[in-house]
Amino acid sequence: MQNNQYQNSLQIASMVRWVFLLAVFGALGASFVYIRNRHVAKGDEIQNYENVIRNKDREIELLELRIAALMDRNELARELYRHDSELREIESNQVVALRLGEKIKVSSMAANR
Repeated sequence: MQNNQYQNSLQIASMVRWVFLLAVFGALGASFVYIRNRHVAKGDEIQNYENVIRNKDREIELLELRIAALMDRNELARELYRHDSELREIESNQVVALRLGEKIKVSSMAANR
């Protein structure tokens, strides 16, 4: 009767090995899914920043166009007239363009003002 006692014994070493292998593969799979999700989240974040930059570039272009339109003398004169402004248009002979390093000559009439 003692021979039957160890006939159906559990193979603990084999079971521990399988549990360990399953745990390792499970941890690898979970790590892959975690890293992949982080990668996708970072990609979405980068795409959002790129969209913000693209929108700001469009805003800048529109503002530059508005500035260019407002710097146009004819457009400025129309805007002044439309708003019934008391400002008057500056004549082109009254405009002084300054360049870096250029000496400025002041006329006696302008110095008396």
